[in-house]
Amino acid sequence: MKMPGKILTLILGALLFSANAFAFGDSYPILQAPAANSTEYPEALWVAANSSNYSTGRSGETIQYVIIHVMQGSYAGSISWFQNPAAKSSAHYMLRSSDGEITQMVSEDNTAWHAGNLLYNRRSIGLEHEGWVTDASWFTDAMYESSARLVAHLCDKYGIPKDRDHIIGHHEVPDPYNPGQYGGAGHHTDPGSLWDWNRYIALIRGVEPELIGELIGYVREGDIMNADGGIANATVELSTGLTTKTDATGLYRFQELEPGTYTISVSAEGYVSQTDTKEVVAGAQNWKSFGLQKAGCESDCGDKECGFDDCGNSCGTCDDGQACHNGQCACMPNDHLACCDNAVCWFDSCKNQGVVRQRCPYGCADAECLDKPTQPEPDVFEAEVADDQDDLGEPEPDLGQEPDSEPEPEQTEDNGYSYDVPPLPQPYDEECEPCNGGCSAGSSNAFGALSILFMIAAIAIGRRRFQ
Repeated sequence: MKMPGKILTLILGALLFSANAFAFGDSYPILQAPAANSTEYPEALWVAANSSNYSTGRSGETIQYVIIHVMQGSYAGSISWFQNPAAKSSAHYMLRSSDGEITQMVSEDNTAWHAGNLLYNRRSIGLEHEGWVTDASWFTDAMYESSARLVAHLCDKYGIPKDRDHIIGHHEVPDPYNPGQYGGAGHHTDPGSLWDWNRYIALIRGVEPELIGELIGYVREGDIMNADGGIANATVELSTGLTTKTDATGLYRFQELEPGTYTISVSAEGYVSQTDTKEVVAGAQNWKSFGLQKAGCESDCGDKECGFDDCGNSCGTCDDGQACHNGQCACMPNDHLACCDNAVCWFDSCKNQGVVRQRCPYGCADAECLDKPTQPEPDVFEAEVADDQDDLGEPEPDLGQEPDSEPEPEQTEDNGYSYDVPPLPQPYDEECEPCNGGCSAGSSNAFGALSILFMIAAIAIGRRRFQ
């Protein structure tokens, strides 16, 4: 009778796996499936995004745009993140900086969550490019050329015009909640000012880039960042003899210039003149702005920590996310929208969470409520996720409701939203507080030791049965 020993060994092995899974909790690694070839674009590999991070189908909308993004991170890290069901975001294609390698993660027939605008998500294909918006070195020739081939293929496939009205940056997606604002609901700025649109569109069209450039800039009082200090009717003269005048906002522009280095002289009545040089590159907007000092004016900021003094000179800048208000730095409220648990919330410019704008019975993704329940891929933590949902008190979906409809949020008289969404349950109870952040490791060690004891017992019992 050797069978009972084997059964007991299997039971103890199962307990071993369960103990380790519980011990590691949320830190249990997400495994990236081996890449296969994409069936929709021959040059791409295929690694599927988690099904919790996109919508099936396009709700009857047709593909009209290609939206360009920059990851603000690495290629491998971004692919891994879109495989995580907690991401609540995705893109159709990912591009690597070093060699232009492409990985497709969402089928073109499905709606990736990338734009911060539900209608634009349904009408677009999203491309994420490895790198950071503040570092043009990530935008390599290989990545530009690979991305352009992909976009040209998509434009030919779906009849999308190869122009800047239909191939757009994330920063050009309208904010669905605030007309006149852009970057989607999250006010994103990618791909940023360092992305070379002229070159990119020329590559997509398969033509040579333009052989002329444009010189453009502002003439402002004191500091070039003084947006309210534009000097109208200032004279801007180039070393070639070309001259122009600034408009009411202080903007000047020279179009169709030959590539090369130009000396620029700027003068205005009541201000000290300035001269500087600028290299003009073909096929691009070349910016050069000037800050002119008032003649005979002495700088005095007083108690201002930011902004400009009466001479137009800078009194300092604020930290990232803060804005200057009456000479003082502050976080501006209601700067942008983002998901907060199962709701859409306002966040200030410093990314601090503010009031809830809309509660999302089916969950939130890409700063918008989902219009139907998602079906996350089952995993070993499925039961724990379900328990967390119960703790949040989320309403059960109305089975009689149209699948593409969205429950209307309850509004207050001031046209705001008054929902208070409880925070997600904490992973450890109050008894763990004295651990000072070390409870996770302690729990893992305890279960690890328990697992070893189970294994030793299993081996000993099995050996006795087989002897």
